[in-house]
Amino acid sequence: MPCDQAAIDRLSWTQAADVIYLADGILPVQKLSRFALDNWTIVPASFATGSSGCRTWTKLPMTRLAPPDYRTIIG
Repeated sequence: MPCDQAAIDRLSWTQAADVIYLADGILPVQKLSRFALDNWTIVPASFATGSSGCRTWTKLPMTRLAPPDYRTIIG
C-alpha cells in the first residue's frame, strides 16, 4: 500500500484476529494478514455484496484500534 505522509495521517484501521483492514479514505482498502511471525501478506480487501447491492462487513467481528485523531489524544 504505497502512501505518503498525508495518507498515513488519514489512516484508520480495524482488526479481526490476525487480519487488519487499513483505509485512508482515498486509496483502496487493504487487508493485512499475519500467518506467522515471518509470514505476512497485504492485498486489496474484497467485500461481500448483499442482496441490495451494498457492500457489507456485517459478518466480520471488528475491533477499532484507534480513532482517526489518535495522535491528538496521545499528544
